[in-house]
Amino acid sequence: RIIKVGHRYDSVELQSLDPVGYGTYRLINDTATANFAPSTVLGMFVYRPHAVKYTNEIDIENSRFPHLLKAPNNAQFAIQPYYTNGNEYPYSVRPTYKPLLQQFTWLPPSPGNPHGTVNFVTRVGSTTQAPLLARWTYSNYSIPNPQQSQGGPMYLYLNLWLNKGKAPTGGTHSAVLRSLTFTPLGS
Repeated sequence: RIIKVGHRYDSVELQSLDPVGYGTYRLINDTATANFAPSTVLGMFVYRPHAVKYTNEIDIENSRFPHLLKAPNNAQFAIQPYYTNGNEYPYSVRPTYKPLLQQFTWLPPSPGNPHGTVNFVTRVGSTTQAPLLARWTYSNYSIPNPQQSQGGPMYLYLNLWLNKGKAPTGGTHSAVLRSLTFTPLGS
């Protein structure tokens, strides 16, 4: 949860200890994310630390992002840079939708597909058979390469934070998570 300490708010970010790569990343979230305060963001993403800003990142984000998303959208899949046309897919999560299974499968380049693919899915429920809420497939140049020779290793992150540092008013600013898993490709 995001907590107030004195005159500031502290949020949380977790980073995997080991580097990650191609495979399936799955978050099962027991929080009604549609009830988040407008500035609250829950994100699961892979990222290369020390990379150029807005590069080398694959995201699932739950937030109203008032400067980015138009109501009723309050969640998105994104490949950085998010501001490039076609690099984000917004969708709407209703307050009654919990738990949510949110995942992406990151696949390597293949013949005829030099950039690889990322398949995103959000389901209303906690199993892979739960009702589908959103699906998006991205195959373009912005997909990062997980190889360390490409600028260092990639890591899995989970964070709950405040967009633009704004106080979390008018909604919740905590999350309950059931699980976070990474299944490497070929496992």
